[in-house]
Amino acid sequence: MALSDRPPSSGAEAIATLQRCHVEHPTDAQIAVDLGDAYTRVGDDRKAERAYADALAADARDGDVQLRLARLLLRRGATTDARQHLEAALRVQPNRRVLLDLLASTSVE
Repeated sequence: MALSDRPPSSGAEAIATLQRCHVEHPTDAQIAVDLGDAYTRVGDDRKAERAYADALAADARDGDVQLRLARLLLRRGATTDARQHLEAALRVQPNRRVLLDLLASTSVE
């Protein structure tokens, strides 16, 4: 049974399971993304950032993960880093409106 096919569990249970999977399969980008999403749901943005960075280390061309990481970085005021991830996402998803809008909102005048 795939992780996504299992019944929902508590946030802590999901995170514990995903952490074990991530340790066993550190280059599996989807596990890292799922872990980042779980951390985001419980409000642990720093750990979510690390998980998304792990996912990007496995697949740097994932524009959706670049966007997720950029949003977290913007939330804590790391605008320069967020812009880098938005620009990377635009290279693989050109003209995606949400990326263009976020990038425009971070521009320095």
